[in-house]
Amino acid sequence: DYHYHAGPLCLLDKLGEKTGGVVAYALDGYPVMEFHDVGEQLPTDLDACNGHMLGTLGYHYHLTEQAPYVVGCFHGVVTGAFQPETLHVRPAGGPIRATITDFTTDAAGWTRLNFTFNNVTQTLEYHPDGQNCFLFQYPQPAPPRSPGSGTQTHCDRNK
Repeated sequence: DYHYHAGPLCLLDKLGEKTGGVVAYALDGYPVMEFHDVGEQLPTDLDACNGHMLGTLGYHYHLTEQAPYVVGCFHGVVTGAFQPETLHVRPAGGPIRATITDFTTDAAGWTRLNFTFNNVTQTLEYHPDGQNCFLFQYPQPAPPRSPGSGTQTHCDRNK
């Protein structure tokens, strides 16, 4: 299921002001607030779960720039009520276990990620097109669980 490992910086950029806005709800039902409390103040009294009590807001979590970044543990009880059922994006299983062997950007703006997977070395390349899109060159044949092979363009739909 969709979840954060760090603060959703693009979302926060779209929100604009430091308002103490809710960006998510944890599985125990408590809100996850952006980095600031209402009034642009950074909280200084967060517990091990990255949360604290504050006036009429009650208990809530905060995003932080240090680990655990989002929710470090649960203050409340996790039940099935807040866990939506979704289809898996990829088949269940462990991590892909590819080894990144090189990561470079050339003078023309092409970024190359070289990696080894199942003893085969491959390269993924991408380049910005200047229109909020990136041209991707995926390896052929496509590695398992990859978005495909060949050339694809991916754009930021929010710009």
